[in-house]
Amino acid sequence: MLKRFKIFTFSNLTWIFILLILFWVLHFFNDNQSYHETFSIIGFWFNSTNKVLSIILSILLVIANVFMLLLITQKFEIFPNNSLIPIVIFVLLSAYIPGQVFSSILLSNIFILYALYIVLKSMSTNKSLLLYLNVSIIAFIAGLIYYPHFAFFFILLIIILVIRSGVNKELLVVFFSFILLSLIFMELFYLIKGNVFDISSFMKGFVNRGDSITLKLHDKIFMGILLFYIVLSALFLIANVNQREIRIRTIFSIFLLLFVYSVLLAFIPSAYKSIWQFMIIPASFLIGYYFQFAKESKLNRLLFNLLFILPFLYQLAVIFNF
Repeated sequence: MLKRFKIFTFSNLTWIFILLILFWVLHFFNDNQSYHETFSIIGFWFNSTNKVLSIILSILLVIANVFMLLLITQKFEIFPNNSLIPIVIFVLLSAYIPGQVFSSILLSNIFILYALYIVLKSMSTNKSLLLYLNVSIIAFIAGLIYYPHFAFFFILLIIILVIRSGVNKELLVVFFSFILLSLIFMELFYLIKGNVFDISSFMKGFVNRGDSITLKLHDKIFMGILLFYIVLSALFLIANVNQREIRIRTIFSIFLLLFVYSVLLAFIPSAYKSIWQFMIIPASFLIGYYFQFAKESKLNRLLFNLLFILPFLYQLAVIFNF
C-alpha cells in the first residue's frame, strides 16, 4: 500500500476521498463530541448545534483543505512522482478529532494554505512585493475567521527570513501591512458597530479557555502513537534533509516551522480544542517525508499500514466510549 500512494493516479485520489468520507461519516454515530464553535472576530461565523449540518460542513471544508494541499504538492513538486503520501496521511490524521469536530479553523486553514502557496511561489521570482502584500491580506482574513491564527504573522516574518536572508523589502511589506490592516479593521469596526474595538476583550478570548476537554484513555493512547510517528519523522527529516536540493530543504524547513507554530498555538487556551485540525497539515508533510524517502522495509510498510487501521479503532473507541 505504501508503494501505491507514492505515485499520483486518479484511482488513488479517488480512494483517498472515499477514506475521507468514510472516516467523517462515522461521526454521525458519535454523541460524545462538540459540533459547534465560534472563534470569529467578525461575528458572522456559523454556530449551530445541528450535528448533521456541522458534520456535512466539516466534510466540505476538509475536502477544500485536501484540494489546497494537492495544489501545493503538485505545483511545487515537493515529493517525487507527484506522490500522494502526504495527502493520504492528512486524511488519515483528520480522523482524530479529540472532543471537537467542527471549528472555524477548518475555513481559516484554507486561507493559511493559500498564503503558503503564494509564499512558495515567491521563491521563484525576485518581484515578490505584491505577492507578499497579497499574503498579508489573506493571512489577516484567516485571523479574522479564527483569531488565534493572527499569530501566523509572526511565523510569516520568520519564513521570509528563511527564504530571503536579512531584513528585506518583503519583511517590511508584511510587517507594515499587518499594522495597516489592523487599523483599517478597527476603523471599519467603529463605523459598523458604532463603538471602538475593545482590544482588552479580544485578548480575553486568548485567555478564556471556555469548555474544557477531558482526554480519555483512548485519546491519550492514540495521541501517544501519533506523537511517535511525528517525532520519528522529524528526526529523520533533520538527519536527512541535507541530501535534498536547496528548494526542497527550504520547503520542509517551513513545514517544520509550521509544526512548531501549531504546538505553540496549542498553549493559547482558546485554541487548544481545535488546533489539531491545523497541526495535521505540517504533520502530514513531516510524516510523509519519512515514508517517501526512508528505506522501504517490512517495518516501515507495517507502520504505514497501521496508519490506516488506527482511525477505525479510534472511531470505534470514541463511539462506544472505551
